[in-house]
Amino acid sequence: MNSLFGARPGFIGYQDPSRPSSSCGGFRRLDRASIIASAYRHLSDSDAEYGRTADWLRVFGKIADRIISDINPETVLDAGCGLGLLVECMRRRGVQAYGVEPSSEIVHNIHPEIRPYCRLGTITQPFYRKYDLIVSLETVG
Repeated sequence: MNSLFGARPGFIGYQDPSRPSSSCGGFRRLDRASIIASAYRHLSDSDAEYGRTADWLRVFGKIADRIISDINPETVLDAGCGLGLLVECMRRRGVQAYGVEPSSEIVHNIHPEIRPYCRLGTITQPFYRKYDLIVSLETVG
């Protein structure tokens, strides 16, 4: 597994075992999207339990920042929102974010602060409003 870390001041990358150590010391420079994706994969592949933890909120915060900088939506629906972490991060940044989640057990475990913005259901049901953006991360059908 590749590990994500700051190798030296101003440099964020990961050690690429497929590259010889003589090329940039075995490190590959990453663009912002790759950094976010790598952090997400690193947490997903690790023993870190998915939950409302500082690590997961940091990753979803970076995803929210990227969505806002690239698309700048006013309204967002997270389809299959899980615990509502992306909804929470988007709302903290001023976006009217909402979530829909098909599992009643998961909806029950959404943080009380975010629960009013997430509902039990699927995207096959009618929407109650229009959204500038609908996202779906790691949703299985």
